[in-house]
Amino acid sequence: MDPVSRLERRVEKRLAHLDALFGRARQRYALIGATAILLQGIALPRTTRDLDLAVSVEHNLDEVRTLLEAHGLRSTTTRHRFAAKDGLEIDVLPIRKASRGARIELPDGESISPAGLTEAIESAVRVPLPNGSVSVAPLSVLAAIKLYVATIRSDERDFGDAFAVLTQYESAGTRQFEIDYDAQSNLILETAGAWLAGRDAHGILHHHSRAAVAGAVEMLFRDVRLSNRFAGGPENRALLAAFRAGLDPAT
Repeated sequence: MDPVSRLERRVEKRLAHLDALFGRARQRYALIGATAILLQGIALPRTTRDLDLAVSVEHNLDEVRTLLEAHGLRSTTTRHRFAAKDGLEIDVLPIRKASRGARIELPDGESISPAGLTEAIESAVRVPLPNGSVSVAPLSVLAAIKLYVATIRSDERDFGDAFAVLTQYESAGTRQFEIDYDAQSNLILETAGAWLAGRDAHGILHHHSRAAVAGAVEMLFRDVRLSNRFAGGPENRALLAAFRAGLDPAT
């Protein structure tokens, strides 16, 4: 199935509109979140109607707010969230160009780690749409972001999304057949994609992001959802171990 066909028509149109808007403003961005995962051929155990964007800014979110409000989107009570007339919601995370590694301060007083978000913009790939294209964070970076976020908020969707990516990463490619399994003695074909995701993330993420994601991975090994008490727990634990081995070859 064509990944774009999994999206609602209004989502597809909104993505093309946002891409054109940011392109005219010369504003770098990357689609992140579940929609970004779906657009790269990963089947998720849920649907999504909202959009999440990481946008490069000089100073703060107001730069993006002015741009979006001038083109028909309205601010909401959640100050980094915007709404379209058709009900679609768009969350925008402003990533300051000069603040690599620093926490991202949101207008509502919260702050989050930028783990993977700067790199999502820097390494964004173009995914075609029927009427244009969109900048999307690479799957390996999305897996890293989702694993990190799964440790800082209690939303089962992040956990599920992360392991969907690790399960299906490179499943349609041939790279998993080119691995030296003798050199990677703990690796099997079923976990090879997760190892490749970790290795690819290692090549993209800056040191501070790799450290944050590696710390999150260690926390997840203590998560009860990876135990024998949960269906799929041991399998997911093996996937996480493979991702860790790719992310940090020294482990």
